[in-house]
Amino acid sequence: MEQKNGIYNDNEGVVLGENEKEAPMDDNKIVRKDTDVVMEKTNADVVQEMKNPTLKLSSIAVTPNAPAHLAVGATQQFKATGAYSDKSTADITSKVQWNSSNNSVDSISSSGLATGIGSGNANISASMSGITSPIINFRR
Repeated sequence: MEQKNGIYNDNEGVVLGENEKEAPMDDNKIVRKDTDVVMEKTNADVVQEMKNPTLKLSSIAVTPNAPAHLAVGATQQFKATGAYSDKSTADITSKVQWNSSNNSVDSISSSGLATGIGSGNANISASMSGITSPIINFRR
């Protein structure tokens, strides 16, 4: 039986390495936990990689990225885009950890929705896999 990257099928089901999980969207796919690389089960013996398993997040860009002016009570949706080692990009808005340096000025939800709370300064950023975006400064 062929084995590739520690993942194989023993006719009882695919054996997953410690960094793999079944992809929720398709029983025939596996997603690596550490890189979100998608692999496809192609037959009873082989799992074929669809992307390079060494794909790494290189940077995170947040848009809009200009200094923000958000009125108290107003909201602003932010988007995080990940740039990867193979030069590809992906929308990672729902995967990053959103941060506000001062939640009494601006808060930000796990989906990237910022809300103006009070007066002062705050910095918004997004982080994932040890990579943090440039900050976006709010002043009110």
